[in-house]
Amino acid sequence: MVTPFRGYVRTKDKSPCQKFGNGEPLLTLEEVENLEEYAGILNGEFTVKDVDESDEAERVYRFVTDHNLNCRIYKTTRGLHFMFKNSAYCTKGVVKVTDALGFSFDVRTGKNMYVVLKSKGKVREIIRDFDETRPIDEFPKCLAPVRNAQKFTGMADGDGRNGALFKHSALLLKSGYTPTEVKSILYYINQYACPKRKCRR
Repeated sequence: MVTPFRGYVRTKDKSPCQKFGNGEPLLTLEEVENLEEYAGILNGEFTVKDVDESDEAERVYRFVTDHNLNCRIYKTTRGLHFMFKNSAYCTKGVVKVTDALGFSFDVRTGKNMYVVLKSKGKVREIIRDFDETRPIDEFPKCLAPVRNAQKFTGMADGDGRNGALFKHSALLLKSGYTPTEVKSILYYINQYACPKRKCRR
């Protein structure tokens, strides 16, 4: 069984009620499972993409399932959390960043990041879990933060999309993406970010 957490802490209003960053003892799942709220402390091997905007979360979900990425997905009150193995493309926790596809998100990674697993008495549902018969996917490059990346959600032809995609291509090349990777990302943007209709599971 895959265990991405090194222990658990009590939380209140989604904030930890105890210290955990300097070797302090953590609680076991059995000690927290009956609490109103608790969070898991990542063990340093996993990275979580936290997409709070519900429409964008659904679009990322569609991308993940269409490409059969082996990750765990938690449903939250606002959006979805996508948990992958660590990769070189996303190495620190950050907030309010945008990925290569134009989706906004936060990042939780490292041994001192927490993920809320139960809030207001309700355990967060795992809507897609790791397939333990194959390797867990590392955090994808195309879903990692890109400085100054533009959002494309719902953008159509008459919204200046073509010009925006041209500028975005140049930004991606400057950010270390290969021409082949940029071509794939532009395709993904048109498939997952730009359609005005909301993607649904």
